Amino acid sequence: KEHKEQRERYKENFSREYNQQQGDYNFDVPPTFSSSNPQPAQAKRFLRQAQEDLRAADNDYEAKEPAFEWVCFKAHQAAEKAFKAAQFSVDAVTSFSHDLVTLAASVEDMELRRLAQRLQGIVGNSSKLYNPDPIDFVVIPHEEYNREMACDAVMCATDILERVKEFLETRE
Repeated sequence: KEHKEQRERYKENFSREYNQQQGDYNFDVPPTFSSSNPQPAQAKRFLRQAQEDLRAADNDYEAKEPAFEWVCFKAHQAAEKAFKAAQFSVDAVTSFSHDLVTLAASVEDMELRRLAQRLQGIVGNSSKLYNPDPIDFVVIPHEEYNREMACDAVMCATDILERVKEFLETRE
């Protein structure tokens, strides 16, 4: 009986969301409307990689001739993967965004949102970290980032990873 009710709710939601006036629906697997699909193992994998990215940022920061743009890039990558780990702990449907504020918005944690804004404020748009800005023809990423920015980015990313780790532990 419960399965039949779920199937009926699904049909209603599906037809409401994807009626013929909205165009063709060509996905092989239709979306679900009623349940989430947490993936704790995938969340742990993403968090482990985030930790390794942060370790790599630390290594670059301590290098004889550090490239601070790469320290900032790796801190950004670590935070991005941590946010995706948090998303996987809630549902397998994760964002493809690289925008930290957007990623943090999907997690019900105001401190993570604040940290995302802080880190994004330090590093800016993620593509700016490795590509020269097409508007600013003078400065390249290597000249844009300094030791203080790199230090702040790593510290903020560290806080994000710790907070996400706590978030994952509460979901186990």
